[in-house]
Amino acid sequence: MGLATLTLLSRAAEEQPLLCIIDDAHWLDPESAQVLGFVARRLYADRVGVIAGVGEPAAQQVFEQLPAITVDGLPDAEAVSFSAR
Repeated sequence: MGLATLTLLSRAAEEQPLLCIIDDAHWLDPESAQVLGFVARRLYADRVGVIAGVGEPAAQQVFEQLPAITVDGLPDAEAVSFSAR
């Protein structure tokens, strides 16, 4: 399934770049997460990007070896200031 998904995305990106965005990836079933991890680790030469939002970094171990950016919440004072606007 992973190879089929990789082939599908690679072919779709032949004409123009493709970006796959997966919100709440920590809620994926284990099989879907495995396929997504497989694909994301093999996209070096393709014009395909993957962004997966994971609520808890350790929630899906298949994403552990992928590049990650941790986005924390706003400090309380800034959150109050922002919501008052």
